[in-house]
Amino acid sequence: MNQKTDSELEELIANIQKNNQIKFFIFSTFILLSLLLIWFGIKIPILVVGVEFFLFFSNLFCEILRKKVWIKKTVSQVSLSYLIFQIIEIISLLVAISHFDAVLFGGIVFLMIYQLFAYLGFTRIIYPRIIASFCGISFLITALLEHFGITPYLDFYNSGVNLNQNRPLFIATITYMMGAFLYSTLYGDFFTKKMRKLIDDLRLKTQELTKREEELKEAKAVLEIKVAARTRKLSELAQSLEEQVKERTKELQEKIQELEKFQKIAVGRELKMIELKKEIKKLKEELEKYKSKIK
Repeated sequence: MNQKTDSELEELIANIQKNNQIKFFIFSTFILLSLLLIWFGIKIPILVVGVEFFLFFSNLFCEILRKKVWIKKTVSQVSLSYLIFQIIEIISLLVAISHFDAVLFGGIVFLMIYQLFAYLGFTRIIYPRIIASFCGISFLITALLEHFGITPYLDFYNSGVNLNQNRPLFIATITYMMGAFLYSTLYGDFFTKKMRKLIDDLRLKTQELTKREEELKEAKAVLEIKVAARTRKLSELAQSLEEQVKERTKELQEKIQELEKFQKIAVGRELKMIELKKEIKKLKEELEKYKSKIK
């Protein structure tokens, strides 16, 4: 269970990192475009530029938390913290959109993008559903507040046209956009479930392969130990045989030396016996001669 939780936390942290990288690019691009438009003399609401910078630094702070804090937390704690960041960014985005005269058309597009980030970021389906519900409800409330004049229509570019005040157009636009938003939510749920199943199957296969690899490594280690032990025994046996051969050779050499010594002694004695026999024979012959002279 701990291993599964750890792998889910690693996946969540990795998803947040990817989302942050994409958001860094998006927010940086919007900031540069806004500054470029201002430089060319085109009016951009200061609040919109401020929200862009806020989203950029909010994303930066989120990335710092991911590196320093969230890697030590649980999946639920990280998910809840990231959910709060997403909700704050969505509220900031709606404020910027309402000041940019783009509640109806621009709002739903940006919120659907954030919904996509939620499905790509979180590892548990409940959190993207919360984000999707919050996006839909907050968009509808923002549009209704402007339609009924509760929040003022700023008309920053002095177009003189407030599409939100055209009730048939407003109802038709809200209906189709909320339908599209609902469709994207359902498709996101379906797609996420399919992807989650594929990821779980892949993780299971990976765990099985890892287990097989560990078993093979263990078997290899056991085999290497057995081979080393057998090699050591053979080496010891060869060394023992070599010592026995040396010892036996030494014994044989000593016996050969003894035999050679004995042979020399025996041959010497034999030669002395022959000489003694010759001496005795000579003495006998001289004795016989002396006896014949006496007679």
